[in-house]
Amino acid sequence: MNRILYKGFILLFCLITVVSYGQFKKNTEKQVQMDYAAFQAKEDWTYLEMYFTIPRDALKRTSEGNLFRAEYTTAVYLYAGDSLAMEKSWKDVDSVQSMEDIKKGQSLTNQTSFFIKEGHYKVKAVITDLNDQSKQTVERTVDIRQFSRSELDISDLELALQVRPDTVQTRFYKNGYTVIPNPPALYGLEIPVLNYYCEIYLITTLKGKLKCKMH
Repeated sequence: MNRILYKGFILLFCLITVVSYGQFKKNTEKQVQMDYAAFQAKEDWTYLEMYFTIPRDALKRTSEGNLFRAEYTTAVYLYAGDSLAMEKSWKDVDSVQSMEDIKKGQSLTNQTSFFIKEGHYKVKAVITDLNDQSKQTVERTVDIRQFSRSELDISDLELALQVRPDTVQTRFYKNGYTVIPNPPALYGLEIPVLNYYCEIYLITTLKGKLKCKMH
């Protein structure tokens, strides 16, 4: 893939994904959003990242001292056909000093990852509010390909809210950057800058120099 084709791909992708953020808020208020991106791993494995946003005002809160505390779990199930191939679950806590700190449109962002083989999968995520036991479930299919080991190849694009140089290795850390994902993949007046992250493999197979700009 040469520089012109790559830039054209990025432009086309941006035109397809950028829509009115006002419409986004209307259609996805208090709904969990999920997205994914796949990257090359060792041998014939693929590193799959799953991204989530949870509307902050959708969670119930209990008062504990000077804090208002929300607790919720995220369970992610990866199916190959009818069989459960992998699963992960974890608990998160979000605390504020005042309910006024929670503004409409705020979201909590999270992600998890799997090492998987090439194939067609179904992903189901269940978010459980531990304060009232309410649940939200979101599902989607994921097609995983095997990246080339001999020719130039490119990872999926991870659309992001923010990409910044960093040395702190949190769950959002990649190759010297903190990348905060944007699972709804929507931008507009309130999110005016389209940030993205991708990886290019075996770039040395090109005669020229191709750069994948991080933001």
